[in-house]
Amino acid sequence: MQQFQNQNDGNKYILTVIDVFSKYAWAEPVKNKSAANIVKAFTKIFKNRVPFYLQTDKGNNDEIKCAVVERFNRTLKTKMF
Repeated sequence: MQQFQNQNDGNKYILTVIDVFSKYAWAEPVKNKSAANIVKAFTKIFKNRVPFYLQTDKGNNDEIKCAVVERFNRTLKTKMF
Protein backbone atom coordinates (compact mmCIF):
# COMPACT_ATOMS: atom_id res chain seq x y z
CA MET A 1 0.00 0.00 0.00
CA GLN A 2 2.92 2.30 0.55
CA GLN A 3 3.52 2.86 -3.15
CA PHE A 4 -0.09 4.11 -3.53
CA GLN A 5 -0.07 6.56 -0.61
CA ASN A 6 -0.39 9.56 -2.95
CA GLN A 7 -3.68 8.23 -4.32
CA ASN A 8 -5.25 7.27 -0.98
CA ASP A 9 -4.89 10.29 1.32
CA GLY A 10 -1.43 9.25 2.52
CA ASN A 11 -2.51 5.93 4.03
CA LYS A 12 0.43 3.51 3.99
CA TYR A 13 -1.00 0.56 5.93
CA ILE A 14 -4.23 -1.33 6.55
CA LEU A 15 -5.03 -2.53 10.06
CA THR A 16 -6.90 -5.81 9.78
CA VAL A 17 -8.90 -7.30 12.64
CA ILE A 18 -10.57 -10.69 12.41
CA ASP A 19 -12.96 -12.45 14.76
CA VAL A 20 -11.47 -15.92 14.38
CA PHE A 21 -14.63 -17.62 15.67
CA SER A 22 -17.12 -15.98 13.27
CA LYS A 23 -14.54 -15.07 10.57
CA TYR A 24 -15.96 -11.52 10.53
CA ALA A 25 -13.24 -9.10 9.44
CA TRP A 26 -12.58 -5.37 9.58
CA ALA A 27 -10.00 -3.36 7.65
CA GLU A 28 -9.09 0.22 8.47
CA PRO A 29 -6.51 2.32 6.60
CA VAL A 30 -3.84 4.07 8.68
CA LYS A 31 -1.20 6.63 7.70
CA ASN A 32 1.55 5.18 9.89
CA LYS A 33 2.06 2.73 12.73
CA SER A 34 2.07 5.32 15.51
CA ALA A 35 0.15 4.49 18.65
CA ALA A 36 -2.25 7.40 18.11
CA ASN A 37 -3.20 6.23 14.61
CA ILE A 38 -3.65 2.62 15.72
CA VAL A 39 -5.87 3.73 18.61
CA LYS A 40 -8.02 5.77 16.19
CA ALA A 41 -8.36 2.76 13.89
CA PHE A 42 -9.26 0.43 16.77
CA THR A 43 -11.79 2.99 18.03
CA LYS A 44 -13.51 3.01 14.63
CA ILE A 45 -13.47 -0.78 14.39
CA PHE A 46 -14.73 -1.39 17.93
CA LYS A 47 -17.33 1.39 17.91
CA ASN A 48 -20.23 -1.08 17.95
CA ARG A 49 -18.54 -4.23 19.23
CA VAL A 50 -15.87 -4.66 21.86
CA PRO A 51 -13.90 -7.92 22.02
CA PHE A 52 -13.61 -9.92 25.21
CA TYR A 53 -10.08 -11.01 24.24
CA LEU A 54 -7.67 -9.36 21.85
CA GLN A 55 -4.64 -11.17 20.45
CA THR A 56 -2.06 -9.22 18.46
CA ASP A 57 1.19 -9.91 16.65
CA LYS A 58 2.78 -6.92 18.43
CA GLY A 59 3.19 -5.10 15.13
CA ASN A 60 5.90 -7.46 13.93
CA ASN A 61 5.28 -8.28 10.28
CA ASP A 62 7.81 -11.10 10.05
CA GLU A 63 7.51 -13.49 12.98
CA ILE A 64 3.94 -14.47 13.77
CA LYS A 65 1.62 -15.71 11.05
CA CYS A 66 -2.01 -16.68 11.43
CA ALA A 67 -3.55 -18.59 8.52
CA VAL A 68 -6.94 -16.89 8.88
CA VAL A 69 -5.42 -13.41 8.87
CA GLU A 70 -3.02 -14.17 6.03
CA ARG A 71 -5.87 -15.54 3.91
CA PHE A 72 -8.00 -12.46 4.59
CA ASN A 73 -5.09 -10.16 3.69
CA ARG A 74 -4.58 -12.04 0.42
CA THR A 75 -8.31 -11.77 -0.42
CA LEU A 76 -8.33 -8.06 0.48
CA LYS A 77 -5.32 -7.46 -1.74
CA THR A 78 -7.00 -9.13 -4.74
CA LYS A 79 -10.13 -7.03 -4.22
CA MET A 80 -8.11 -3.80 -4.01
CA PHE A 81 -5.86 -4.36 -7.02
